[in-house]
Amino acid sequence: MFFTGGIDATSAFIDKISEKPTLINIWGGDLLLTDTSGREALERYLSRLTAQTGSDFIIIKSSCRRFFNENNLEKCLGEIIKPEHNHGWWASIAHIISMTSAIAPLLYLQNTGIHYIGSSYPQQSFGFDANNVDMVDAIKIAGCTFKMVDENLDRSGKARKIIDYCKGNNLKVELKVCWYSTASENCCHCEKCYRTITEIISNHADPNHYGFRFGKNGYRELHDFLKYNYVNAAFWEANKADFLKEADFWKKDRNMSWILNFEFNDERRINRFRRIGRIKSIIWRIKNKVLG
Repeated sequence: MFFTGGIDATSAFIDKISEKPTLINIWGGDLLLTDTSGREALERYLSRLTAQTGSDFIIIKSSCRRFFNENNLEKCLGEIIKPEHNHGWWASIAHIISMTSAIAPLLYLQNTGIHYIGSSYPQQSFGFDANNVDMVDAIKIAGCTFKMVDENLDRSGKARKIIDYCKGNNLKVELKVCWYSTASENCCHCEKCYRTITEIISNHADPNHYGFRFGKNGYRELHDFLKYNYVNAAFWEANKADFLKEADFWKKDRNMSWILNFEFNDERRINRFRRIGRIKSIIWRIKNKVLG
């Protein structure tokens, strides 16, 4: 099973945990080949996780992601599939083909019969993603069949599945979701981190138990981030919908009650904030110039 440590991979692992699948991580996919400390930290985590479950893991080093100019390919892709209808070159096209090719020798040597892949998006999601049932089912390498896991679950459903299993089976996981991770740790301040933290909170769990550092100021920082930044409204509206399902409960929560009526991507609010930021920057530069 491919395993990055993210929501998709962790949910898929839990789904097949009784089969004790070998977890495979591609060093050079999400983690840069130069990020040795990140690889070492991930290896320590995989050691702890597999020790709890009786599984094992393998890390494969590959330049599959950096071999091509990803930015140029994304521009070309945007001419064929509108940017709002795809998730980028790596996510929508390359990662399934690249990673399955990278592990082909291993599948042959170990005579692997089934390789599981956690779904990135539910089947009903809008937009092209190579990580879909038809594409995955079509891949065959050295007699190995590839199978999708969790294709009918959205991110919130996967988060709920992880939380319920961990609570019921005393399994300790550290979700690895961050686009700006250092030493394989979540930054806890980017959109992806905040989105995952919110999904955990909506399921009445503590983000600190799942690989995040979310202190007493975290709720205010989360609120401010969403007030003053553009985000993928479809993802965040889905998060908001989970809170609305239990509106009576969350109305009484002083930390998260605001999300029930929150408007994402309010242009006037964001533009006003950015104008103020530019003015402050100009004042700062003038002050520094005058004072030397």
